[in-house]
Amino acid sequence: MALTSKNRIKLKSDFEIVFKKGQSLRGSFLLIKFLRNSLNYSRFGILISSKTLPKSVDRNRARRVISQRIADSGIISSVSYDVLVRMLKRGQEEDLLADLDRTINILKNG
Repeated sequence: MALTSKNRIKLKSDFEIVFKKGQSLRGSFLLIKFLRNSLNYSRFGILISSKTLPKSVDRNRARRVISQRIADSGIISSVSYDVLVRMLKRGQEEDLLADLDRTINILKNG
């Protein structure tokens, strides 16, 4: 199951706050911006530009794969962050998910 509606960042103002005030983790394929929130759960936003993946089918698949990995990781209920996941460049799915797993573990461990 992918991310539920309450676990998604929806407002433009929330995106802007995380971009301006959040800390960064950079991997080979992903840039993660995160900021503590006052909720009892984490919220996520996934950003993939049309320059990175020109076809909308590919962008949507990447979003689904990333959100599924986040949901399966257990990070949603273990910490309280607003997290933006931005895909920086195209790569193999396995490499992308390995990059995501590394950053999720860093977030989980503080």
